[in-house]
Amino acid sequence: MTLDSKLLRSVTKIKRKHFLIYVFILWFKTKKPALSAGLNN
Repeated sequence: MTLDSKLLRSVTKIKRKHFLIYVFILWFKTKKPALSAGLNN
């Protein structure tokens, strides 16, 4: 394995991790108003 492919592999791992975090934050933002409304009722 060359250095370039190792670097590329680590970059894709990092991107995937950040993507999952981003998706989670988006999901949380959409769920939060519903949760707040549920708590207020």
